[in-house]
Amino acid sequence: MERKDSSRDGDIGGLEMGGIPIATALSLKTGIPVVFVRKKAKEYGTSKLAEGIDVKGKNVCIIEDVVTTGGQILLSAQDLKECGALVNHVLCVIEREQQGRDNLEKFRTDVPLIV
Repeated sequence: MERKDSSRDGDIGGLEMGGIPIATALSLKTGIPVVFVRKKAKEYGTSKLAEGIDVKGKNVCIIEDVVTTGGQILLSAQDLKECGALVNHVLCVIEREQQGRDNLEKFRTDVPLIV
């Protein structure tokens, strides 16, 4: 699938489980490639932490449904970075507590919200 806007620089990373349907919808609408990010690599099948596109050297925007403390987002961002991805943006649908935004901003991550 080709990007509808070839000037874009970045890919979409949907976090397991809630971020995956949102990331899929965004990818279908925009043509931006998507990767599904597991909380932990499975011990069978491909055994990959990130299923889909190769993230090495790519900008990946993390997509999550709900952010409360930001803990899982930070863990997944670190995992993606260890796979060679560049992670500087997070997009979430629901922000439960300010603490989540505060924790993410400490790590210089932009947190635009869709409400």
